Amino acid sequence: MKKIDFPNREIWFGIHNKAGAFIYDKSSQVGLSEKKVKLFKLDEQKTGIFIKDILKSDLTKIDESILEKYKSKIDTFVKELTNRLKKRITHCWQCKEDLDSMNFEICSQCKGIKCECDACFCGWVDYQNV
Repeated sequence: MKKIDFPNREIWFGIHNKAGAFIYDKSSQVGLSEKKVKLFKLDEQKTGIFIKDILKSDLTKIDESILEKYKSKIDTFVKELTNRLKKRITHCWQCKEDLDSMNFEICSQCKGIKCECDACFCGWVDYQNV
């Protein structure tokens, strides 16, 4: 894995032979068991949760050509993370889980924080009437 230069955060870029290219952000590991890890999958542009031991067993060595190939996606992630650090905190309207804009995906349609139960403002009836 290759460390990404970002102020006050530990962020790494890696590639798993089956899961693909990902970003590991130490700050996003809140609430996970020690056996799991949350990663942002660059090719799919979404977050996933993985078993650490399985992930560690099949990582690709990162060289300059791989970094160059993913440079624009890494730069986009860093830019979006910078914007998200203006952290929004709320809860899911559907399952009541606590949410924040740093650790959860933002819906591209409604710009709401998307919960792990797949709820966002797109499905909230009162929001559509505003």
